[in-house]
Amino acid sequence: MNRRDFIKTGLGGALLVASVAGGYQWWSSSRRSTAWVLGGGRFMRNGRVQNLLAMVDPASGKSRYVELDFLPHGVIFDPVDPSRALVFEKIGPGACEINLHTGAVNRLISPVHGQLFYGHGVFSTDGKVFYTTETRIADQVGVMVIRDSRTTEVIGEFPTYGENPHECHLVDQGQTLLVTNGGGAIGTEKRANISSIDIASRKLIRKWVVPNDEWNAGHVAPYGDRTESGLVVVSAPRRGLSDQRLGGISVLGDDGKLKAVGGPEEILKKLQGEALSVCIHHERGIFGVTHPLGNLLTFWSLADHRFKAALPMERPRGLTLNRKRSAFLVSFGTRASLAEIDPATLAISPGSEIPNTGLAGSHLFHWHS
Repeated sequence: MNRRDFIKTGLGGALLVASVAGGYQWWSSSRRSTAWVLGGGRFMRNGRVQNLLAMVDPASGKSRYVELDFLPHGVIFDPVDPSRALVFEKIGPGACEINLHTGAVNRLISPVHGQLFYGHGVFSTDGKVFYTTETRIADQVGVMVIRDSRTTEVIGEFPTYGENPHECHLVDQGQTLLVTNGGGAIGTEKRANISSIDIASRKLIRKWVVPNDEWNAGHVAPYGDRTESGLVVVSAPRRGLSDQRLGGISVLGDDGKLKAVGGPEEILKKLQGEALSVCIHHERGIFGVTHPLGNLLTFWSLADHRFKAALPMERPRGLTLNRKRSAFLVSFGTRASLAEIDPATLAISPGSEIPNTGLAGSHLFHWHS
């Protein structure tokens, strides 16, 4: 497959999630500065699914998109050249480098032989290398692969200290790597965990085991001054279980162990399937979590981890803060809408919904042109 086959821009289509006519094209933002919201998505063209990276300007409601050969899950930005983004497929071989100014795919990136990308990566603080979560197909053992930032060539690897790793964060000024390990299939002793790894020695510092044996470890939001200050972990049903089972949310307790959040039974029993995106609003002291199959967006206190509110909405997926940190942004529904959530009222801000954005993937990311 050559580059021409891999990427096409400026073509219209119909959103897969909406099954309605909708067009996206690559358009120039002229010379003004634009705060973009990015995320994966897909639409139908001539009966076939087309994957894309969508870029939305919330101020104007306009969208750009880059067609890809895979559904983007995670996006990371080069700290030395912020116009350079790397995007990764979840559980697959797809990854590439994109110039966000032009929409051009500069190169494809492949996983190590016998492994699959697992959706996320992170650049080192100096931008010289980047790390990707990968899983060995044969036994689901997790591997952190180190690549040269400029060439993307593999220069090393070390274990994630678990199976089926997913999200990764650098914390402690880039000295420590946090990795979520989804664990093995239900019925095995390979429980889901969060591993804390020293970057210099590549050795395990500690593990936090997910408290429910039926949950995996999907995404994690660290907060506080140190790794041990606070963690919020969101989980889907473990491998081998139906997505009709309950997922959940865990927080780091004062005893240094992860604990499942408590709350009204009528809310907890609605947390069907994966708890997907998690976002912390430090100023308001709350965090939000999306539950696509539960058709619910939940909010919780950061201080005591108590339930605050639940907002029913159609299949919410990506969740982040807006540029001013004055509101949450959530992607949701069969129209791939983007809307603001007022952190004071925990309701959709009137007039903020933008439909047909193309943002139908798992997460939302910010990029400023």
